[in-house]
Amino acid sequence: MPLPRLARLAAVPLVLAAALLLWLGARVTPGAARDEAVTVVAAPDARVTSPPTRPVAPSPSVAAPAVAPAAVAARVARAFPLLGDVAVSCAGDACALTATVRPAHGQRELDERQAMLLGGLADTVAVSGYTMRVPFAFDEVDDNVFHLRAALTRTR
Repeated sequence: MPLPRLARLAAVPLVLAAALLLWLGARVTPGAARDEAVTVVAAPDARVTSPPTRPVAPSPSVAAPAVAPAAVAARVARAFPLLGDVAVSCAGDACALTATVRPAHGQRELDERQAMLLGGLADTVAVSGYTMRVPFAFDEVDDNVFHLRAALTRTR
């Protein structure tokens, strides 16, 4: 049952008076004794040093030896079943990867295609000893069918 309006109005000054008394009681008057103690901890004048470390030589980057273009094409086709007609052709150190990207059916295949395009294909090619240059061409040739062309460079 709600309080009548007059009772609510009378409660406001009582609450304010109680808050004022609490505030005044918490104030410390000059010359009054306090029960609080202050502890000062002083550290000796010593310099803090880190434990000795030995220099670590950076690990040499080991490039995978470049494999034959046909082996690269087979590895890419196995890694990404959405790709068809995968071919790698080379002229010197410059190579080209071409493939047809089949339509994705379902969210799982769309996620696989996205992972392939956002670095999975470049990682797979790198394992074979090639670097995939970006940007690569990704052209729609039919309804939800794409042709992929990427430039590759053999790593030494």
